[in-house]
Amino acid sequence: MLSGDGDAIRRPTGAELLDWEVELVAVIGERCFEVAEEDALGVLAGYAVGNDVSVRGPHLTHPIFGIDWGSPRTPTA
Repeated sequence: MLSGDGDAIRRPTGAELLDWEVELVAVIGERCFEVAEEDALGVLAGYAVGNDVSVRGPHLTHPIFGIDWGSPRTPTA
């Protein structure tokens, strides 16, 4: 879901914890496909700063994922 500057962030029902991180967003200015590396900046319209908000909770520490996301990035096994 996208929201605008100053919009409230809605917490999904049942979400225990919201986490955020800042992202650099590349804005593509035209339709493109398989653009060569040397031509990539030609289709770039600009940059923006994004606030990526994600739901966090106990499901992320489940052993099936192999990583305990609640601690420094180390394997649980």
